[in-house]
Amino acid sequence: MIISSLVFIRLTHTQKVGTHKVLHMGFILRSEGIQRCNSEGVYIAADFSTIPRDDFELICHTLAEGIPLVATYWAGKRRSYVGYCKRYKSPPEHRYGEKGAVHIGHAVVLIGAGMKKGKRFFYFLNSWGKKFCPRKNKRGETIAGGIGKIAEGDLTKNVVRLSHPNESGGERRLEDQSGMAISRCNYLLMKAMVGQCSAEGIRKVREAEKSGKIQAGKSFDTSYSL
Repeated sequence: MIISSLVFIRLTHTQKVGTHKVLHMGFILRSEGIQRCNSEGVYIAADFSTIPRDDFELICHTLAEGIPLVATYWAGKRRSYVGYCKRYKSPPEHRYGEKGAVHIGHAVVLIGAGMKKGKRFFYFLNSWGKKFCPRKNKRGETIAGGIGKIAEGDLTKNVVRLSHPNESGGERRLEDQSGMAISRCNYLLMKAMVGQCSAEGIRKVREAEKSGKIQAGKSFDTSYSL
């Protein structure tokens, strides 16, 4: 198991796909920052980029370096009853199509990773404090909480990496954009997993957008690649 020391950032729910909300959260952290709880200091991310959610090795390596990672999953009713450091199992996506249910996503901060019987999982820090995944003593008093566990396959988007000072986001850097439309490059960086789009493909899409050959849109085919 790997546990990283990081700045805890309070995050909000992401409704429906929520990709644009995660992106704009990163833009704000990179440009304006966020004030830490009970402190006058402001945390500003030098840059932000993504790691494919199925690149378990790179995610573990990044956590070991103490770099904050933001992940998202589908929220269900059972998450309110998860025990301390116990796994939360997201409802299957197809269930949201039943009875007019609305997609509700949730963003958390990854703080660790592990593997048991060949199954990969992550530990995450939630924004609900000790009320989430409470750990109680023999007297029934809550002494710790806020940490849950989720399977690798339950992540809905690629993991967002917040860079240390004077560090660039590299070839997977998320580009600034205005409005609610998501650029094709940012969409690929947020959704495409390992093997779905190469670094060269992302570079070509980035160049095509800068030249005006392709325009930003609200959604794109996730199988798009070059």
